[in-house]
Amino acid sequence: MAGFPTAVDEGVAKDDFNSLVGNLKYNPFVNLLANGNMERTTHGDLQVDYWQESGVTNVRSTTQKKYGGYSIKITPTAITNHSYQDLVNYSEYKGLSISVSVWVYAPDASAVIRISDGVSYTDSTANTTTGAWELLTVTRTIDAAATRVRIELRPTNTTGDFYFDAAVMVLGTGAPSLAPALSFGEFVRKSQVSATEPTWYAEMGDEYFNTSNLQKYWYDGNEWRMYAG
Repeated sequence: MAGFPTAVDEGVAKDDFNSLVGNLKYNPFVNLLANGNMERTTHGDLQVDYWQESGVTNVRSTTQKKYGGYSIKITPTAITNHSYQDLVNYSEYKGLSISVSVWVYAPDASAVIRISDGVSYTDSTANTTTGAWELLTVTRTIDAAATRVRIELRPTNTTGDFYFDAAVMVLGTGAPSLAPALSFGEFVRKSQVSATEPTWYAEMGDEYFNTSNLQKYWYDGNEWRMYAG
């Protein structure tokens, strides 16, 4: 098998990297979401990394889990409460169809998965099983004028605790029921940080290497800090 091309300058290195990213994105065995298995948290309140909160606290939970050791638990107090993940490279998906699958454990038949692109949205059908894990799937063609690609985990009732696990996003019209081992979403977040304004999607503990000043940095939850050694 041919090795990875040797870069003779930074421009060639970027071309090599972009080629690698392109190949990975269209591979059906990678997950375009970050931390879709809900295993990672670097927050004191156990908020699941990369999954943001809208009107409700989400926490990593061991009470119910489909795969691995954890799921994300949402306890809504209003029907608008939900958790979501925005793709930082959303513009690459304009005009393309994407599919999302997520397992849900709900106290009633009122949970949906939503794909929102800032123009409109598409919801999955609601779960029909209660007190047991059920797979929900949804497909949407991202609008050419999209201002985001947002994956939302939405309880639509306030009955109790809702659990979500094994979230997967792939290109096309069929997402797998088990999160692939390689998380492309996390790879993108860790490799596309800019030197000037990286904080809008960084998580505490993230690292990156700045090729312009040949310096390694880490994010402490508030700002990027230079490694001393």
